[in-house]
Amino acid sequence: MRVKNRITGASFRRICLLLSLVLAGFRTGAQVQETYLEGIALADRTAYREAREHFEEALRYDRENPEYLLKLAEVCRQAGDREAALGYLRQLEAVDPGRGSYMLAGIYATEGNAAEAVRQLEVHLRSPYRLPSDVILLDPTFAGIEGSPPWKKLWSVEWYTADEELLQEIRYLTGSGDYLQALEIIDRELGENPAWDALHAARGRVLLKMGQFQGAVQSYTRAIQINPANPSFFHERAEAWIGQGKYDKAIPDMEKASRMEPGKLELLLEIGKAYHKSGLFDKAAGYLERFAAYYPDDPDARFELGTLRYDAGDYLAALQQFNACLQLDGTDPRFYAARGKTYLETRTYRYALNDFGMALDLDAGDPETWYLKGQARWYMNDRVGAVGDWQHAARLGSREAAEKLVEHAAGE
Repeated sequence: MRVKNRITGASFRRICLLLSLVLAGFRTGAQVQETYLEGIALADRTAYREAREHFEEALRYDRENPEYLLKLAEVCRQAGDREAALGYLRQLEAVDPGRGSYMLAGIYATEGNAAEAVRQLEVHLRSPYRLPSDVILLDPTFAGIEGSPPWKKLWSVEWYTADEELLQEIRYLTGSGDYLQALEIIDRELGENPAWDALHAARGRVLLKMGQFQGAVQSYTRAIQINPANPSFFHERAEAWIGQGKYDKAIPDMEKASRMEPGKLELLLEIGKAYHKSGLFDKAAGYLERFAAYYPDDPDARFELGTLRYDAGDYLAALQQFNACLQLDGTDPRFYAARGKTYLETRTYRYALNDFGMALDLDAGDPETWYLKGQARWYMNDRVGAVGDWQHAARLGSREAAEKLVEHAAGE
């Protein structure tokens, strides 16, 4: 009987150990993901050595993750470590054939090795990761081998289907601003193939460029109904919702796109801005602060956070953000104007006046700054100076300044 109890106790302990390992694995998974995302931000900031350390740390927990291997190859190449880049790309090709072939082709092309570059390009063109021909042909990386016999032989083959060439033509027309011709081709083709998701998305893209936001939403919605696994459809539909001022519709689409592609950290900033526009300041702050943690030296992120704090009435926090903006970039008039506006709210008029003056030294054509400078002068009992600033603002089109001039003229 005692033996049976000992076995039961040992089994229980094993179960507890397994559970603790499973729970530890969940925690580690989240930590690994965060390490990877921090690596992306570091690479964006050209901190390649630190980025490499983050990606290598992530790779220790998932030795065959294609994304980690690709990012490692990218940062090693950018840092000038050719051998390390080649090593990670070969690992990647063993795990996910074709995924690293384009970068391999680029490395060999820059070295003038046309034969190996073309061999890798051929692998790329046979892979599911194949880029459009216009992207490859316009890539300056291959400029040095374009006249070589291997290059000419490569492009003597038809690598792209008729459908792929059609989408490339539509992309070209859209990029050239020839929207009506692009729409004509799209509508004709959709008449024959109404279930083509990429074509509906292309239609949405053209309408978005034309400012026809409702039509763009409808086209992206149809693309999503056909293929709900493409994150760009959600992101681009969000742009169309924002064009209509419908932030409550845009936010779920952007959050969906962010969940599908967490490595696109710029979506955090866009989502934060959308929540800000919606008046949901706490939600906005969460996204903006997370983005700023990844990119602490991004003045635009700091500016957005400062503006959010200002709109929420937290002027001290707003001043801290605008101070950070100016430490990062002292040449942007927006930062001086925003800090001056915040000083105005805290009734520190002398500081406000100084900041408005700095802003106008950098951009003398901003009517709002002239108007606010007049406000600061008025509160400092400089009536003549205030009226002069309002007159300047009114000449630049400020309705508020014109109303102030009428108001105070009537009061005299």
